[in-house]
Amino acid sequence: MKYLTSTLAVTTIALGMSLMTCSCCGNAEEGLYAQTLFKNMGTTEQDFRIPAITLNAKGELVAFADRRYTKLGQDIGFGAISVQTRISADNGKSWSADADNPTTIIEGLGGSGYDCAHGDVATVCDRESGRILALCASGSTPYWEGGGMVGRYYSEDGGRSFSGGHMTVENGLPEELEGKKKFFSSGRICQSKMIKKGSHYRIYSAIMIGPGSTVYASDDFGASWFQLAPSIAEGNESKVEELPDGSLLHSCRISGRPGRIFRIYKYTDDSHKEVSCSDILEHENMTAASCNGEILLAPLSKKAQRLSGKKDARWIMLQSVPCSNKRENVSIYYKVFGPEDPYTDIAFWSSWDACYQVSQCSSAYSSMTLDSKGNVAFIYEENNIPREHVESYDINFISLPIETLLTQACGR
Repeated sequence: MKYLTSTLAVTTIALGMSLMTCSCCGNAEEGLYAQTLFKNMGTTEQDFRIPAITLNAKGELVAFADRRYTKLGQDIGFGAISVQTRISADNGKSWSADADNPTTIIEGLGGSGYDCAHGDVATVCDRESGRILALCASGSTPYWEGGGMVGRYYSEDGGRSFSGGHMTVENGLPEELEGKKKFFSSGRICQSKMIKKGSHYRIYSAIMIGPGSTVYASDDFGASWFQLAPSIAEGNESKVEELPDGSLLHSCRISGRPGRIFRIYKYTDDSHKEVSCSDILEHENMTAASCNGEILLAPLSKKAQRLSGKKDARWIMLQSVPCSNKRENVSIYYKVFGPEDPYTDIAFWSSWDACYQVSQCSSAYSSMTLDSKGNVAFIYEENNIPREHVESYDINFISLPIETLLTQACGR
């Protein structure tokens, strides 16, 4: 598969708005409001990592990232890490705070215990109440050494402030997870559009649980959780998306090597707590480093339907990954489909239509949501300044109309 290699050479995007831009983005000139949201200063003492983004009830974008105060930008277990945010009320044209001094909403204090560090945010905004849930990895013990504290925080003001604390068995953590390595995958938590069995529409989060990856669900917006699917032994950080009929597509990073694996879950009971599992599919034409990414289903506008070239097209599934065997060239694969396509058959996902390359250089984790206009609000890690520590990133943002993905992607 070929990839586009155009370079972002503009510092002024549509409407004459001067913006901070990264120097090695791939197709960013085709998007809107490309800029750096969380800016590293070129040292090894402090880093930003692990982006997440959601749309609040006011139609504002809320972007999250880890502020890692530890030397060499180390993970949970190596010192203080805080969660910081920036908010945009105009779909990414302008943002609160500054790129090098964002707002701290969950503070890591260093030392030992639960409040040492908080990061790797997984987030969702409830479509009815407007409440935002943020789950994070917390504590002072690395995951691979048995770390597994989970922080649970809620915002009642659209992401400007959060309150919460340690999620334990006494306040909603499933008993089978107590004392185990566990990690809610960072990025977007999926909320069902059709299943409401409790106080809220159901939410789904993929959990890394050593070893393997599985899917948990909550019917009370994160107050309690139950396991929905068996673990995928080779799975690592992963995401889950609801298909148009209410079944689920699970997309997994593979532990220890490049590639991506998928599985489909279909409900088999009226309570929607039992599922059947498809075979595990290892993707055939998706080059993907061992890295976290995002999966997102979006509806197609009439214009996008025409551009897709598919007469009965109704939806587009997006999957972001680094299109390489190493962490570089973050891109968005997509697949267009309609109601007559066999999208609940795992074989349907063995090939994707095309790939839109966002970055041409060192780049890694990414997350996305739809903004208030239906564009893809895309946030991703990118390293465009030489540093001693290779995994030291800026967190960049770009707004991409789905029509741009359909017309500018390679493989078309």
